[in-house]
Amino acid sequence: VIYNQLSVSAYILPTNDDFINENKMPWLQAEYHCLSTYNSHLVSIHDSLTFASIRNQIIAIGQDSNHFWIGLYHESENVENIDAIEYKWSDGSSFDFGTDLSGKFPWFDERPESPEIDKYVRLWGGSASLLWDDTSGAKSYFWICNEPSNTTHSPIFPTPPTSTPPTSPS
Repeated sequence: VIYNQLSVSAYILPTNDDFINENKMPWLQAEYHCLSTYNSHLVSIHDSLTFASIRNQIIAIGQDSNHFWIGLYHESENVENIDAIEYKWSDGSSFDFGTDLSGKFPWFDERPESPEIDKYVRLWGGSASLLWDDTSGAKSYFWICNEPSNTTHSPIFPTPPTSTPPTSPS
């Protein structure tokens, strides 16, 4: 199946070329990719319908063995106990879906692990069925961006990178 940029239900998946070329990137670079390419952010998911739509589209294009960055993250700054962890969406919208961190849907298992470390959330492909999992932002995965029309909130950015992220080729 050949496809270009897929845009369904207010989100943008990587292109066919991105999958073929294994164009994966760390979380912060993926966020900047969404900003610079689509004038948007990594996707924020606020309901089970959107979550199911994203998962179903990834399965439909045969990419469900891959992992995908979404815009959810937490920073370890000033965390003295696990109850103080605050997840945020990179677009600044409310964290209002998936708030039960006890391992219930849409999370793969109990969160957060190692709260003293900054964590970024991926859709975990393969046997994890694209459920949410927090991990190091330094790992490279594919990404899912919000459509620009779906970006209505002021952005909340994690600590900026120490170096300027690479720009997308024109």
